[in-house]
Amino acid sequence: MKIVTLRGPRDLFLDEQDIETNNLRLAEIWIETAISALKFGPDRGNYEGAEYTPSVVMYPRSVGDNNLGILLKI
Repeated sequence: MKIVTLRGPRDLFLDEQDIETNNLRLAEIWIETAISALKFGPDRGNYEGAEYTPSVVMYPRSVGDNNLGILLKI
């Protein structure tokens, strides 16, 4: 799985992380993200280096939680 992390102003980092998908629990599903987007408000403000954006962790932080995906397993 790829994770996009904002490490600082204008510093996006793409990282790889292994995840276990063979033993999903009852309330879990596996969706493969096809498209991920940054939110215009908090993500953009953090990306541009805003000193303070309400209700978000500054750095490092995961971004791209607006997703369109393909359901692979229920």
